[in-house]
Amino acid sequence: MQDEEQPMGQPTQSQNPQTSPEATPPQGPSKDQPVMPDKPKKSKGGKWWIVLLVILGVILLAVGGAWFYAKSTPQYSLYMMREAAKAKDYKSFSKYFNADSIIDDLFDKYIAEIREELVKQYGEEQAEEAIQQQEAIIDQLKKSQNKEMENQIEQGNLPIVQDYGMGLFSLFLNTKVEKSGNDAKVAIKDESGKSVKFVMRKKNGYWEIYRIDMTLEEIQELNKGESSTDTPSTPTTTE
Repeated sequence: MQDEEQPMGQPTQSQNPQTSPEATPPQGPSKDQPVMPDKPKKSKGGKWWIVLLVILGVILLAVGGAWFYAKSTPQYSLYMMREAAKAKDYKSFSKYFNADSIIDDLFDKYIAEIREELVKQYGEEQAEEAIQQQEAIIDQLKKSQNKEMENQIEQGNLPIVQDYGMGLFSLFLNTKVEKSGNDAKVAIKDESGKSVKFVMRKKNGYWEIYRIDMTLEEIQELNKGESSTDTPSTPTTTE
């Protein structure tokens, strides 16, 4: 009995579409094949801006803290004093430079030196009497010196502004400060090597100069070059 012919186009049992290799769904990759992601993952570098913002925030906070500290230092008050002098603003300048106290201190040093010489020549009693007779003149000289200081600031002629006028950064580099309570001994040196020593007192949020921490000899030595040029010695003549 011959096999019945299958009509064309009809699948045989061996050609069942459910078991046909062509209809078999694709299997996953083998262990030897790399797994390719369906979508590319975001790069970690995409969040670097967050890290940079954190770093920038730390830097800005540190700078802000440093600036706040700088404003509370004697160097910053010296800088503001210089800026006031440059602006010819004596009122602001006098906030950081106590002219009355400084002039009183300089005259006290000068009078002490004169008294010492008078005692050697005339004795202590006559020396003291001579000093007392000059008190009115001394007080007048103090007032005139204070007024002259104001005039020099308003005219922009103060030598210390020209000689020691430096930026805030340079002030920190060239200034030595020794604090003791509310006082600070300050020594500042310019590029030429000239040095000035003074004492500052802490006020309400700033510092003021109230005393020059130098002897009269040191002050004269500081201005030796200028004084020798301005007041040349007069030659002596013999008759």
